[in-house]
Amino acid sequence: MWIACLFLFLVGCLLLYPELAFQCARNGLILWFERMVPTLLPFMILSTTIIRLGVSEKIGGLLHPIFSFIYKTSRNVSFGLAFGLLCGFPMGARIAAQLYEKNSITKKEAEFLLYISNSIGPVYFCGFALPLLGLHKAGKILAGMYGIPLLYGFILRMTAYRNIKWENNSQAKDTSHSISATKFLRELNESISISVENILSMGGYMILFNLLFMVPKLFFENYAQYLYPLIEITGGIVLCGSSYPIYALVMLSFGGICCICQTYNCIQKTDLSIFKYVLHKSIIAILVLFYLQIVMSF
Repeated sequence: MWIACLFLFLVGCLLLYPELAFQCARNGLILWFERMVPTLLPFMILSTTIIRLGVSEKIGGLLHPIFSFIYKTSRNVSFGLAFGLLCGFPMGARIAAQLYEKNSITKKEAEFLLYISNSIGPVYFCGFALPLLGLHKAGKILAGMYGIPLLYGFILRMTAYRNIKWENNSQAKDTSHSISATKFLRELNESISISVENILSMGGYMILFNLLFMVPKLFFENYAQYLYPLIEITGGIVLCGSSYPIYALVMLSFGGICCICQTYNCIQKTDLSIFKYVLHKSIIAILVLFYLQIVMSF
């Protein structure tokens, strides 16, 4: 019942304030087209092709010595960690779900990837967020934003996942044979179709959640600066600017409600829990908050 009331309320806002609704939706569309498409779509196509060809284990082998030394991971998990951390939200979740669906990793391994690698991407963070927030202690901030999730992953590995044997899944497809040109082109074409569908879905989320900025603009003006990043992080930090840098960084670590919905969209065909994901991301965000409070005070 409350969901129906909420949607009726939003429809009423659209009808009563059409110019504001147009501006908010337009901002979401522009941010998606200018920021998300060129940043994520190439990685989506590349990672999907690698997974569909069944060579993720070989690619993961390049960084496997490092991740295996720290986390005792399999090669496929090493691949997921590397690409997930490099690409950022929500690619970490998408890669974990794809590897799990292809039986390349176990459920426990997929959970581990989901909690750790589905973070803010370094290209997005360094090229967009940091300059926008006007922050100068970039080295210390980067250490916290990426070091804390990795450290949290190590703690999980030593506690909740200490009894898990991180071995390559025996059900994974054998990739010892060569890949023909026909198979490569077929899988590449399928990967492009899947990736375009996913990036369009992300665009829908960004437009919708930027449209929701109407609510704080109209009814919670005194708290709007805090609500924007919580609703949708990209548009939120544009509006928030450098006014609340620590809060913006914590929300970047958490991801915001829009990123949670996008993550659910990536894992909905699996039995991975979105509620556990939100719990772990909340813990990481709290740890980042404590770290930033200390670092930014000096």
